[in-house]
Amino acid sequence: MKRFLIVAILIAFVLAALAVVPRVLPVASMGAAVERELSETLGLDITSAAPAELTLFPTPAFRLATVSVSTKAGAEIITSDSLSLRLDPLALLAGSITIKAITMQSPNIALRISPDGRRSWDSVAAAFAEARQSDATMPKLRLIGGRLTYRDEIGGRHIDLSGLDARLALSNGGRLRVEGQAVWRREAIEALLDITDIAALKAGGTTAVDLRLDSLPAALRFSGKLDALSGLHAEGALAVDAAAADRLGLWLTGGWDRTHWPQGALRLRADLRRLPGTLNLNDVSLSLGGTRATGAIVFKGGARPLVQGTFAASLLEIGPLLRPLAPYANTANGWSTANFATPVSFMDTELRVSADRMTLGATTFENAALLLDIHGGGLSLRAQDVTGFDGTLSAALRAAPDQNGGMAIKASLTGRNLALSRMSEIITPSRRIDGRGDLSLELEGTGVSPDDLASHLNGTITFTARDGAIHGI
Repeated sequence: MKRFLIVAILIAFVLAALAVVPRVLPVASMGAAVERELSETLGLDITSAAPAELTLFPTPAFRLATVSVSTKAGAEIITSDSLSLRLDPLALLAGSITIKAITMQSPNIALRISPDGRRSWDSVAAAFAEARQSDATMPKLRLIGGRLTYRDEIGGRHIDLSGLDARLALSNGGRLRVEGQAVWRREAIEALLDITDIAALKAGGTTAVDLRLDSLPAALRFSGKLDALSGLHAEGALAVDAAAADRLGLWLTGGWDRTHWPQGALRLRADLRRLPGTLNLNDVSLSLGGTRATGAIVFKGGARPLVQGTFAASLLEIGPLLRPLAPYANTANGWSTANFATPVSFMDTELRVSADRMTLGATTFENAALLLDIHGGGLSLRAQDVTGFDGTLSAALRAAPDQNGGMAIKASLTGRNLALSRMSEIITPSRRIDGRGDLSLELEGTGVSPDDLASHLNGTITFTARDGAIHGI
């Protein structure tokens, strides 16, 4: 009983102290000192719409309501419903203020690259670098229920993340670790970023970096190094894995129709090198469904991005790659009336693919070389000297928007010394045709849909057969 009374008295004393001390301490001046300490620690300007509130339980902390965080140049980068600052109790007893941790509720973070190339977060990176050089201890940062918007007014790129819950820690040695989760385009993402020496970036040096992104559409890993001597450079190993390539395509482009993307599991391994305005993927190993290929890709930024690539494959499955044409295919009711869409108008593409074997349904071609070119919304596809039907084939297709809102299409196909029996298996499976033949086709026309195009075709088709026979008639 005596022990119980002692404990009760101690609890009552602590509760009384917690109630009285905040009224005795100079909270207003302490709050102003905390705001100054926070601004000096982060290298940013912190303003609050209401006076700071002090709490002592479970640890000393100040709470600021309706907070605005701005750079020294005056650019506002964060607004938050509230900001809590956990203080070091031992330092507080000694009469100084040391911020141990920062928690922001519902922060709204705005990152922007202005038309003149200035980045709104540059001074934040500078503050981290100065903290590293002065051996200051950066407080841990926690973001709860936040939102992040990124606007690149030069490249025209926009990213909006919601449901942001992140933790950031910067050690005295300059190691920056960011981990958390967010929602982008209705998909949850788990992220981890580990930069060994953040100060080295500001000084133009090199630092090691590890990046991990995990979501249902895909998982991404990057391990390498960064430097910022003349813009941000990155170099290292990249790995991307997706269980369904069509789902990943929809997620990255913000689309809705899965038929526009090839199906199958995607696996990509490459050596990444990023320079300002250019992203290079070398020693690429790519698998998509049954296709396996190696090669290289170059992404060039700008108002109209350009993708250039060269690949070699032992087996290339064409069927999954033709899925974007499915809405335009002939049906039991005749030609499709679906209007043509402009081919990938937001970027240009130059792609070269060679394959030992190329399959289209049950048909196999050998020694195939394909060239895909997309510029300004116009598409050009060529196949040269392909071995097929025991002969050789060459084909070309050109499609471009016309002045009437439709598509102007021109197609050509030549075949030399083709085996008629192999061709008849596709055209008339119930009858057999023997012999050899040559084929020449030239067609062109315009239309807003396949049905409209089929009504406005012009051209010639020439077929010559020799030493032939038709069986079954």
